[in-house]
Amino acid sequence: MKPFEKILTAHIQKYPKLQPRDIVKLALQSEYGNSHMISDENAMLERLKDEINSVPVREDEELFENIGEKYVRLNLASPEARELSPEIINKMFIISSKEKSENSYAFESKLICAANMANRGLLPCSAKEFGEYLEYYTKRHMGEAMSHSTLYREAYSPSYRVVLSVWEKLIPLIKIVQNAAKAEERVILAIDGMAASGKSTAAKYLSQIFDAPIIHTDHFFLPPELRTKSRMDEPGGNLHRERFFTDVVQKLAIGEDFEYQLFDCSKNVLGQSIKIPASKVTIIEGAYSLHPDFGNYANVKVCMTIGAQTQSHRIMKRNGAIMHKRFLTEWIPLENRYLKHFDIGALCDLTVDTL
Repeated sequence: MKPFEKILTAHIQKYPKLQPRDIVKLALQSEYGNSHMISDENAMLERLKDEINSVPVREDEELFENIGEKYVRLNLASPEARELSPEIINKMFIISSKEKSENSYAFESKLICAANMANRGLLPCSAKEFGEYLEYYTKRHMGEAMSHSTLYREAYSPSYRVVLSVWEKLIPLIKIVQNAAKAEERVILAIDGMAASGKSTAAKYLSQIFDAPIIHTDHFFLPPELRTKSRMDEPGGNLHRERFFTDVVQKLAIGEDFEYQLFDCSKNVLGQSIKIPASKVTIIEGAYSLHPDFGNYANVKVCMTIGAQTQSHRIMKRNGAIMHKRFLTEWIPLENRYLKHFDIGALCDLTVDTL
C-alpha cells in the first residue's frame, strides 16, 4: 500500500463522510502544508484565540493527526492543545508555513493515488463523482487553498492547524520549557545526546518558538596543544570544558549580554566572536553540554538518542564518506563513552529518540 493510500484509508475510517473536496484538500495539505497566505501574524493569533475559545474540548481527540511525512494536523479540540499557549501554537503554525514544499509532482501523484482508489471502490464517493471534481479542481483551482466541504464541516466540526510533523516529537519538550518559563526568571535549556540524533534541528525550531539564542558546544573544540593522552582519556575530554565554563556557564549566571569566540577547526585557533543576548530562554546545543564539570547550570535538560544504523546513514548523507569514517572511529566512540560514563540520560528531564 502506498503511503498516501494508507493515510487516506485511515481518514476514511475516521471520517466516512469525506467528500471529493475533502480528499483533494487532504492531498494538498499532505504535500504543501498550509496553503493560506499569512500577512498579519498578530491578527492570526487573535483568530486562533477566538477559535480556541469557541471550540469545545473533545476528550478523545488526539493532539496530532497524520496527513503525510512532513505535515500533521494539530487539533485545537484536543485536551493536550489546551496545555499549550495560543502564542506557541501560532508560532508553530507560522514557522511551518514558511517551510513550503515545491514538489508539484508529488502532489499530483497523490491525486492519482486517490483516483485509483476511487476506481477500486475504496472511497466514500463513486469514481464518477471523484473524477468530475478532480477534473474541475485541476482545470480551475490547481494548488489553490480550499475549505472543507459543507457536509464534512457539519459532521466533524474540524478545528486544526497544519504544522510540521517535527513538532510532534518536540511537544513534550515545548511543554516543559513553557512551564519552566512561567515559573523561573530565566530558562537554560541544554540539549545533549548522540551525534546526528537531531540536536541542532531541535535547537533550531525551539529557538524560533521561544525567541531564544543558541550556543553550540561545537564552538568549543579542544585546541591541539591540550589534546594530551590523559585529557583524551577523560569522558568528555575533547571539549574545551574550561573555556565553556568561563565563557558561557559563568556568563549565563549573570544574566546579561555576553560574547565568546568560536574555535576555528580549519586553523585550530580561536576565530570570530559571537554575541549572545540576555533572554528569557537560552539554548545550549551539543554533545557534552551536560558534563558534570558545569554543575547544575541548566534548569531544563534533554538527551537525544538514535539507533546506530540510522545514525550511520544520516552522517554519511550529511557529511560524506571521509567524515563518516572519522565520526565512526573517533567522535562517536568518545561521545558514547561520555554518555554512558555519566549516565546523561538519567540526569535529564526528557529523552527524545531521533528527530
